Amino acid sequence: MSQNIFTYTGIHSIAHAIETEECNRLYVITQKKRSSYLSSLYSISDLSSSYDVLCQKDNTTHSFGSSLGTEEQWSYALSLFDLNSCWEEAISSVFGSFKNLEYILPNYENFEEEKKWLYFLALKMFGTSNNEYLSMVITSSNSQKDFIRQMFRMLLSVKETDKNFAKLYSERKTILKYFSEYAEEIEDYCKMSKSKTDKEIYYLTDLSLLEKNCVFEFLDKYGADFELKNLEIILSTVYLDLNDYLSPYRFKNKLLDDYFQQYKYQKIINKVFPEFETKVEEQAEKREFTLLLEPRTSKLDNIDKTNSQLYFMDAMGVEYLGFILAKCHQKSLKARVTVCYSELPSLTCYNKEFVKTYEELGLPVISIKEIDEIKHHGKYDYDYRQTHLPIHLVKELSIIDETLDRIRTKLIKDECSKVIMVSDHGASRLAVISEKENQWEMTVKGEHSGRCCPKTDIESKPTCSTEERDYWVLANYDRFKGGRKANVEVHGGATLEEVVVPIIEISVNNTNVEIHIVDTVITVSFRKKASITLFSKTKLNDVSVFVSGKHYEAVATDDNFYTVEFPDLKKKGEYNADVYSAGNLLVPGLSFTVEKEGTQENKLF
Repeated sequence: MSQNIFTYTGIHSIAHAIETEECNRLYVITQKKRSSYLSSLYSISDLSSSYDVLCQKDNTTHSFGSSLGTEEQWSYALSLFDLNSCWEEAISSVFGSFKNLEYILPNYENFEEEKKWLYFLALKMFGTSNNEYLSMVITSSNSQKDFIRQMFRMLLSVKETDKNFAKLYSERKTILKYFSEYAEEIEDYCKMSKSKTDKEIYYLTDLSLLEKNCVFEFLDKYGADFELKNLEIILSTVYLDLNDYLSPYRFKNKLLDDYFQQYKYQKIINKVFPEFETKVEEQAEKREFTLLLEPRTSKLDNIDKTNSQLYFMDAMGVEYLGFILAKCHQKSLKARVTVCYSELPSLTCYNKEFVKTYEELGLPVISIKEIDEIKHHGKYDYDYRQTHLPIHLVKELSIIDETLDRIRTKLIKDECSKVIMVSDHGASRLAVISEKENQWEMTVKGEHSGRCCPKTDIESKPTCSTEERDYWVLANYDRFKGGRKANVEVHGGATLEEVVVPIIEISVNNTNVEIHIVDTVITVSFRKKASITLFSKTKLNDVSVFVSGKHYEAVATDDNFYTVEFPDLKKKGEYNADVYSAGNLLVPGLSFTVEKEGTQENKLF
């Protein structure tokens, strides 16, 4: 590296520079040529570009071809050498250090264009030791533009079975959070990812709407090839909100537990399985929900409404409960859920009595209509005639998430002590994609997408229907002829997804909860079942634990003690228990050990 090097503009500057500076080498930016000064007492060399000058100033520049930048960009870099004698100093003067450059990446989009190029050049020179994906990207990049493209595409060169794939995927996803404005690159990446066919989902993220839509395209093609549990594992990395949507809500009833998990799975993969449709037909006859649940009216009457606000969630069925509880946990909120059923037909006009009740009490009522508008009118271009994919779910989850954010703000600001989310009815996506019409034709056209019709239209009771309020209400996936086809989803009928609805009481979570396992080493034998005892500093309601993929109910033995038995936990080993109260995750990952009786070592104090 050279020392005492100065750069001047114009041949007229030479005399002053020679007289005033002690320098080994002098650079002059001029249009004059060496051939004009054949009798010079000084050694003169022609350098045709800023890159050439930089090679003279710091010979490490030779390691990188001039094609890495334009003349203007190299000239910008050269200007940094007015105050710095080498690349390490020049880069550090701009970015603070030439080391750990990956930590500056989040600021990249705020840089001026010349600084973006310099950052790319700095990475080419000094690399990164703390981010393997970025290191792969910069090694493969031939220009600043290529650098951006490789940041999006490099993952496609790695097989999803590679031992480093998960790490590279995670590093890429973290990086691309700061590059959301590159719409063209995102679009191109989505096109390129389709070359992975049935492995494409491993390469997608939830960082952009376009990629989320690609997830649904993939699920439409290949979703049925994945078991639900495996799909949830993949989505927990690829698309967390969709995974939260699939997370089961415990109805504590096998029919409802199985039904809604199967319903959600079929909804996202855009299929209706024959065996599930058989179950729907059975429930159309049995209507077991009337035996398992109580009407919303009777349940809402018993809820304490003191200092509360009502959020009327139009068309929000129980399918969203897993997502809501997951979001409440993330936002430090507590949700108490009451599952009930709506009035038939499942239309808003017969299911909003609670709004009047709240208004008469002088309590605030906030109506959230967007979910219903999406399902009814295809708001945001989700019309079934334009796309058969369930991409509307992306927006629906976003609406619920944003609503919970607003609720949290109100609770924290003490505008109320509790918010009650109440739905009038649910809706059915599977009734839409079934595309079935029955033999009866309505004389009154365009009512409720054919899910119900006035008795005056049809004299005899149609198959799989029930009579309510002088309506014939369909309880399977049929649609009356003559009714306007649904835009996205339908309601008015009597399937479980249309009539089973939630009442959700939301409050701020108690952060003072402390729970531990009394004895973390337990013994089992042929006669002795595995069990643990939990201690909680505060009294809890409806306690359960989740161990090895299964929920177990806890029994209160005292105000602060809860016993949990595991009749099918017989193998010795280490286990983790997630503790829940009323469906809310309180404490994750409490560990305990199971030992076979008689195998424990005696230990001294």
